[in-house]
Amino acid sequence: MKFAVPALAAALAIALTVAAPAQAQDARPFAGYFGNTLISKHADGVEHRVWLNPDDSFSIRHDGKVIMSGTYALVDGKICLSTAGAPADAKPTCLPARPASKVGDTWPSVGPSNQPETHTIVAGRD
Repeated sequence: MKFAVPALAAALAIALTVAAPAQAQDARPFAGYFGNTLISKHADGVEHRVWLNPDDSFSIRHDGKVIMSGTYALVDGKICLSTAGAPADAKPTCLPARPASKVGDTWPSVGPSNQPETHTIVAGRD
């Protein structure tokens, strides 16, 4: 019986580990962006920093200043940005989306003016 207690303890530890709920992961499409910064580098050298928030709001910064803000939605595989203060009948700007992206991901794209861009997600709010 001297081996029974350690074996029981080990079995219990394994059972608790297996039965313990996994840490909940955010299943929302843009969760990898929350609390992080999307850096968009444009062909002309301009860089924008984009922050997406869990409440479906966004802001775009250039040279440390907010140049655009509003709300976003994933529509037919595109991220659609509705600008705060725009007229009620204004249509959102919809661009190709990468909702499953995470910190460290980098990818090429074509921006709204049909120019090449490179996007990178970096940790934190840059």
